Amino acid sequence: MDVAEESAPRRAHRNMWALWAVPAGVLGVVTNVGLDDQTSDLEKLQPWDAATIGELNRTLYAAGVITGFAAIACLVLFIAGWKRWSSERRTTGLASGAVSVALTVSAAAMLVGYGLKGALAEYLPGGSNDDNFSPDALLVLFTLNDTAGWYAWWGVVIAAGCCAWLGLRDRILPTWVAAIGVLALLLPTIAMVFTGAVAIAGLVGPLWLIVLGLALALKREGANIA
Repeated sequence: MDVAEESAPRRAHRNMWALWAVPAGVLGVVTNVGLDDQTSDLEKLQPWDAATIGELNRTLYAAGVITGFAAIACLVLFIAGWKRWSSERRTTGLASGAVSVALTVSAAAMLVGYGLKGALAEYLPGGSNDDNFSPDALLVLFTLNDTAGWYAWWGVVIAAGCCAWLGLRDRILPTWVAAIGVLALLLPTIAMVFTGAVAIAGLVGPLWLIVLGLALALKREGANIA
């Protein structure tokens, strides 16, 4: 009786730490899509040059650096949880360890990518140091910001491929999660190979991270996941 009572809670235990992936992904989409100045009326001014700087929305960049850095914090907490979970499951293969490494790479890249939004918020007209740089110098920051926050999610895309392996071969993740992981890896890879474009990772990566977080959090620990 005592053994059964002790084991029941373990069967019902869920990986609530994995829910950190959900706000990380949601904030990533909000930052890249919802707070991207280049998806607004700014497109009508293309091709962009130094004269474009005066048309930029500093408020969007100020909000974007906040949501972007919040996404990084959530991702770091998810990485810590993943390391503990994979260690408890004795997943010592390269794929499991590579997930942590790839996600950490993305977190570091996002610090740089979303840091550019902070720089624009600070140096654009109306910012706290709006007299530091010329429009030509600000154009460089604006150009880098065009894709930096998007391709920073490539580490997450690589992690999706590793999770696909863990689901299809090692069977420690649901098969349907593995299948989505394959798609999350293939779509950005195909776009990169045939066009050179790498920004799609900034949409695919966050969406896949949300799926992974929910799948792990809703799964009953110890249940059959095949």
